[in-house]
Amino acid sequence: MSVVTNIVLCMHLVDADEPGGKLAEVNRYFAGRCRGLVSLDDPSLPERWTGGNKFLEASLFVGAFTNTALLGLDAFLAHLRTIRWEAPEAVQVLVKEQDDERFRLIDVIEAAG
Repeated sequence: MSVVTNIVLCMHLVDADEPGGKLAEVNRYFAGRCRGLVSLDDPSLPERWTGGNKFLEASLFVGAFTNTALLGLDAFLAHLRTIRWEAPEAVQVLVKEQDDERFRLIDVIEAAG
């Protein structure tokens, strides 16, 4: 049986919409090891596939990882902190590990103050 860690990365629209977006920088962490995170707006998904009657107005990226060596949560968070975000305060990660009953929210860049 595999142990799965589920990840949802949230970022501000300014970071998701810039040319190339920040997703390529995020996914450099996984280079050569696995696919990495995928946008919920990925063109391979059907248009308007989510519930509700509107398009999502949030930049969400998801992935499920079966091997902690592929993910390494602390190292992944450290990688996210090296990226030059336009809106760093909006970068959050939701994590649900195999035996967790719910997701936990991590603010990747702590607010100054």
